[in-house]
Amino acid sequence: MWWTILCVAWANPVDAWGPGIDAGVLGVNPNVNTSFEGAAEGQFIVGHGLGKGVDVNLALAGEAPTLQPAAQELLARWFPTENIGMVAHLAYTPSEPGLALGPELHTTWPIERAALYADVGWAPQLLSEGSSVGAGTVVAGGEVPLHRHLWLFLETNHRYEADGAVVLVTPGLYATLNEAGDSELCLGVRLPAAGGPEAGSVGLWFNRNVGLW
Repeated sequence: MWWTILCVAWANPVDAWGPGIDAGVLGVNPNVNTSFEGAAEGQFIVGHGLGKGVDVNLALAGEAPTLQPAAQELLARWFPTENIGMVAHLAYTPSEPGLALGPELHTTWPIERAALYADVGWAPQLLSEGSSVGAGTVVAGGEVPLHRHLWLFLETNHRYEADGAVVLVTPGLYATLNEAGDSELCLGVRLPAAGGPEAGSVGLWFNRNVGLW
């Protein structure tokens, strides 16, 4: 499952969820991830800011071109401060099958014109044939501006399970497409560093934010 961003703010790379969505804003985010071996997965994400630091996000994924369902996710997030979010993350994977529910912490740290960010979570399996301690995840990275509409980022994605770990490293570019910053485009190359797939992949997403109220 590949994480993506839903809002206009610092830290808009491929895999992290990023800062909270403002009240009354609807974010629509189609994205695709294609491996160097030709396999592809598409995802459609919609998020809405409810106000008082609360937003909800729904992500629906499927394999291309068969449209076979992949991971489906629902996140409820509360940001008591601008840079710290507390999250309940529910994910269902039809192919396993598996239902996971767990807490996450989403954070960003602006440093002058640059930024660091991290999403940390643990998701125990609620539906499993055997005992399962679930999986721990860490997505962390940083970005620096190349231009007022263009950023360079480097991100790492870690997933830890009882039978081993998967680590991915993703360099890429993120851009805002207009002066308002409500249309965004991101391209990253995801490279395996430990465990997981032998081949790398390319991730591309577009995001559009619309104020509803």
